[in-house]
Amino acid sequence: MLSTMKNIFFLFVLILTIGCKNKKKDNSIKNNSFKSVEINQQAQEIKYVTAKSGLVYRNKPKGEKLGKFEFNEKIIIDKHTNIFQEIKDENKIIKGKWVSVKLENSIVYVFDGFLSDTKLRLL
Repeated sequence: MLSTMKNIFFLFVLILTIGCKNKKKDNSIKNNSFKSVEINQQAQEIKYVTAKSGLVYRNKPKGEKLGKFEFNEKIIIDKHTNIFQEIKDENKIIKGKWVSVKLENSIVYVFDGFLSDTKLRLL
């Protein structure tokens, strides 16, 4: 009888130990999948300029002006920053953040409040 109870106790401890190890594995899987979601957010995205007068690109967020993308010009977003801004445009408040954009062989920054997933038509 005592031997049977020891075996049951041992089996119980073994099951608990294995269960705890599996939970740790599940957490690491969840964390790894979260990291892949972050990577996907940094994946390249195609956007189009919606500012009728064009969209200024800069050397860094809110930095020195380097040039301008034309209305409806296709651009490729490289990464999203955590730098948010509100801009007043024709009595409207445009909210957005700064993103890095590939321009030939360099990276420049634009305000994404003037970007769209599709080209726009001028009225």
